[in-house]
Amino acid sequence: MQTATLHTLTFVLDPTKIMDLLAKQKPNWDLDVDGHGYHALTFGYLTNELIRRIDIVKHRSMGQFIQDEIARSLEDCEYYVGTCLPEQYLARISPSILPPETSSSENQSESSSLQTRAFTFNDLALSLPIDGKDKRLSIINGFTNARSLAQIYASLLFTKNLVNSTTLAKAILNNTPENECDQILHFIPTKFSQGGYMLDATVVKQFGNVFGHWGIGGSIAFACPNKQLTFAYVPNKLNFDMGKTQLRVQRILDAVQTLII
Repeated sequence: MQTATLHTLTFVLDPTKIMDLLAKQKPNWDLDVDGHGYHALTFGYLTNELIRRIDIVKHRSMGQFIQDEIARSLEDCEYYVGTCLPEQYLARISPSILPPETSSSENQSESSSLQTRAFTFNDLALSLPIDGKDKRLSIINGFTNARSLAQIYASLLFTKNLVNSTTLAKAILNNTPENECDQILHFIPTKFSQGGYMLDATVVKQFGNVFGHWGIGGSIAFACPNKQLTFAYVPNKLNFDMGKTQLRVQRILDAVQTLII
């Protein structure tokens, strides 16, 4: 899906039109020539539509599907997407703390870049409240905690009726050419499997083969099948400097490593 080259939208806040716009939009570049790129926000809508169409009987949303098929079967798992968040949980939401804003000159020079547009829906996402109450951007409207997120990854490893080992093995294989540069993420090499982003080995190298994902602002979650380990880190104070974020996470992972036999 990261090769669809449908990263930005010019009009996104009417959810009934989002998928129609994506279906009609021309690719941002020639896939055969320039390769793949991270679908920062449109990925949520594409995934939601895929689930809705495959779920022929109920046509559930991504959030409802996760609730019905995964979260409710796990003990004390709190993971909600968009409108699936119970009203009584709103008081428990801990707001995200954004980092200090960059200078206006930096914002102006960056505002037209494809990367900025992909991460902000042409700056529209920046105008939405950061308390998560707006339901229109499902890709950044997940509500959970680290324990619940790690539980979901654990269910992929240990719940046989959820996904079998053969299917999981296929889902986490690299699906992009080795060392192909990402057109969105500063043209650095990235890898994606059929199941999503493949973590940089420099961060999780001590755990061997893992599958998981970074979250915007510094969160991370992954599973390590060989060591039967799952890990999640969900900070409220966001940091968009990946160098600092990786250092913070690395210190925690180093401590975890000392506990593994």
